[in-house]
Amino acid sequence: MHRRLMRIAIVHHHLRPGGVTRVIRTTSEAFRQIGIRHVVLSGEADPSPDPSMPVRVVPGLGYAGWPSHAATSGNQPPLTDALQTAASEALGAAPDVWHLHNPTLGKNPEVTRIIGHQARNGERLVLHLHDFAEEGRPALHRGIREIADRHPHSPRIRHVVLNPRSRDRLIAAGLPRSCVDVLPNPITTTSPPLPAPPDATPPLLFAPVRCIRRKNAGEMLLLTTLAPAGSRTAVSLAPNDPDDLLAQQRWQDLARDLDIAIEFAVSGNRTPAPGTGRGFDDWLAASTHILGTSVAEGFGLPFLEAVAWGRRFIGRNLPHLTQDHAAAGIHCGSLYDRLLVPGEWIGESSLHAALRRTLAHNHRLWIRPLATSEIHKTFERLWGDGWIDFGNLTEPLQETILRRLADRGSQSIPLAECDGRRMPLVDWLADALAQRRPDADPEQLEPWSPARYADASIRIYRELIEAEPSTPSFINPQRLLDGCLDHPSFHFLCSARPQIRAVVFDLYGTLLVAPPGAVRHDPQADAPMRAAIRGCGFNPPVSPSQSLAEAVRRHHLASDDPHPEVDLRQLWREILQLPTDADTTTLIIATERARLPASIMPGAADMLRTIAAAGLPLGILSNAQCNALHDLGNLAGPFDPALIVLSYQHGCAKPSPKLFTLLASRLAQRGIHPDEALIVGNDPLHDIAPAQSLGFQTALFTGHPDCHRPGIAKPDLTLNSWTSLTRALGLGLG
Repeated sequence: MHRRLMRIAIVHHHLRPGGVTRVIRTTSEAFRQIGIRHVVLSGEADPSPDPSMPVRVVPGLGYAGWPSHAATSGNQPPLTDALQTAASEALGAAPDVWHLHNPTLGKNPEVTRIIGHQARNGERLVLHLHDFAEEGRPALHRGIREIADRHPHSPRIRHVVLNPRSRDRLIAAGLPRSCVDVLPNPITTTSPPLPAPPDATPPLLFAPVRCIRRKNAGEMLLLTTLAPAGSRTAVSLAPNDPDDLLAQQRWQDLARDLDIAIEFAVSGNRTPAPGTGRGFDDWLAASTHILGTSVAEGFGLPFLEAVAWGRRFIGRNLPHLTQDHAAAGIHCGSLYDRLLVPGEWIGESSLHAALRRTLAHNHRLWIRPLATSEIHKTFERLWGDGWIDFGNLTEPLQETILRRLADRGSQSIPLAECDGRRMPLVDWLADALAQRRPDADPEQLEPWSPARYADASIRIYRELIEAEPSTPSFINPQRLLDGCLDHPSFHFLCSARPQIRAVVFDLYGTLLVAPPGAVRHDPQADAPMRAAIRGCGFNPPVSPSQSLAEAVRRHHLASDDPHPEVDLRQLWREILQLPTDADTTTLIIATERARLPASIMPGAADMLRTIAAAGLPLGILSNAQCNALHDLGNLAGPFDPALIVLSYQHGCAKPSPKLFTLLASRLAQRGIHPDEALIVGNDPLHDIAPAQSLGFQTALFTGHPDCHRPGIAKPDLTLNSWTSLTRALGLGLG
C-alpha cells in the first residue's frame, strides 16, 4: 500500500505536556508533511491545541482516576467501539494500523484490555512501549496483572520499544525477535540555534521535565545547594498525579525552609527574568544548562534535546542510554554516575528499616515472597563501602541529608563519582557549570531526526499491512515480570510509595501538652494529690507522690518484662488498702490531673477533625493510664477503640516491641499493613525507633517547646506543626 493511502490511528491517554506528547506532536507533523492520513485519539482535549494536528477526544481513554476535560456519561459505548467510531469518522474508513502508546503501562486497565480484543479481530497493531509496569511500578502492575493477553504477537502486530535493553527483555520473555523493533524517539532541532547566554550569566539549570518521583527532585535540591553562588534551578512542569503533586509541595516547602534557589512548575507560570515571557521557550532561552537527575528512563529525551537546543547537559548518567549515544559519537555533557554521602549521616538502622519496609510493600504488590537474604543482599549493595548514592534514598532520607548540608561546614563532604573516580561534589559542580557549550552539534542528531522516525514508522506500518491475517499468540506476561525482578538493581525512587491508610498517635507530648510522666517523689504535688484523694472519699497518705513512687518501684522489680508498666488502679488499691474489686478509675483521673495536668496540644483538634473527616482510621499507642481518654475529652471520639493500645492494659511500656506488634496485628485485621500506617510521636527512642523496626512509617512531632524528648531518629516525616501533617497526608495543599 502506498504510504499516502495509509490510514493511521495514533492512540494515547492524553496530550498534556510531556515526553510522549512531544513524540506524538513531532510524529503528526512529520506525517502531515509527507501526506500520511492520520488521527490522534486522546482521552482529553488538547490543552495546547495545534490546528494542524487532527485530534479526536474519546471519553474513557484517559488515565484512570484523572479528571477529564471530556464530557462523559454512564451510557458511553465500550472503549473498543468508541475508538473504532472516532477513528473511522476522522479517517473516512477504518484505520489500517492502530499505533497505541503505552497501552500496557497500567495507567488505564481498560486500554490494556482492548489489546487482546483487537489482536483476535485481526487488527494491525503497533504497541509502543515507552515504559513498563514491570519495571518498578508494582502499583500500576497490580491493575493489569490479570490481563494475560496484553502482549500478543503475530505478523500483524509489532512491539516498539525505545532502547535495546527493553527489546532484549521482551525477547527473553518469549516475544519473537521479528515482532519487536527499537524505534528511538525523534528529536527536533532548533532553527536557528538558540544563542548561548553570556559566560558571565549566573548558572540557570533548567529541568525540562514533569516533577514525578523518578525525576529525583531531591537531587535537584542537592545540586542547587552545592552549586556556585548565584546558581539557580527551574523545573518546567508540575505533576498530574496527586501523590507526585503532594511530593512536589514538600520539596517546595523544604527549599523555602533551607533557602535553596529552586523553582517548580515554572513554564507558563513565571518569568526567568524581568521583561521575558513565561513560556517553556523563554525558560529554555534563559538557561545555561539542561539538568537531568532522573534515575530511570526509557529514552531520556533531555540528553539529546540539550544538543538540539545548544545547551550543555549536566546530570546523572544512565548508561543503558548514553552508551547508545556514544556509539553515535555523541557525548551529552557533564555526567556523574553517583552522588555519594557518608552512610553515617543516615545510619545503618534507618536505611535498613526503610529498605525492609519498601521491599515488603513492593513484594506484596507483586504477590511475591520476600526472602530475608534479598533484604541483606540489597542492603549490602546500597551501603557498599559506607558511602551511599544520594539518588537511591527515600525522600525523607534525602531531606535528612539536605538539612545537614544547611551547615556550610558539611558541604565539602559529598562526592561525585564519575567512571570510578571520586572528587568533592562542590568541585565537580564548579567545573561542570563553568562549561557552557555542548559536546556535540545538532547535525549529529540526524539518526534521531523526525524524517528518520517517520520512515521507520512507515516501514513498520507497511510490513503489518502486507502481512496475511493469522491467529495471534500471547507471551506469558509473568515471564516479563520475572526478568525485570531478577535484575539486581533496586531503587527506592522506582518503588511504589506505601499509602498511609491509618494514623496512630502517641499522647503525652504529642496530642497532649504535659510534663514528663515518670512517677517520683514530688513534694509540690503532694498537696493537690491529697486534695484529690479526699475529694474521691478516701483518706490520703502523708506523701501520696512518695507512696506512689515506692509502689511503682516495687512492681517494676517484681516484673520479668524488660519494659515493665503498672496499672495505677491496682497500685492505689494497695496504697489505700481498698478491696481488690474497688473501682478507682475516678481516683486515677483526679490524682493524675493533680500530678500531671494535661491540655490539648495547640492545633491538634483541627488536625484530628480533618483526618477523621477524610475517613482515615485513627489510633493511639501510648504509655498511659486509664485517665488517658478522659484527658483527650471530646477529641477521643474519632479514635477506633480497637486501635487504642495503652501501656497500663498490657503490663509493658514503650519501647517494648510487644505493644507495636499488638498494634500491627489489630491493623492487619483491617487489611492494613505496618508500611501503610503512620506512627506519630515526640520521642525518638520510644516512638520512632521501635515503630521503624516493625516496618511502620513514622513522624516525629517537634511542634511544641514542651514536647522534645532526647534521642536521635531519622523519621519519615518531621512535623513542626499539625498543619504539616495534614499537608503531608494530602489533606491541605493550600
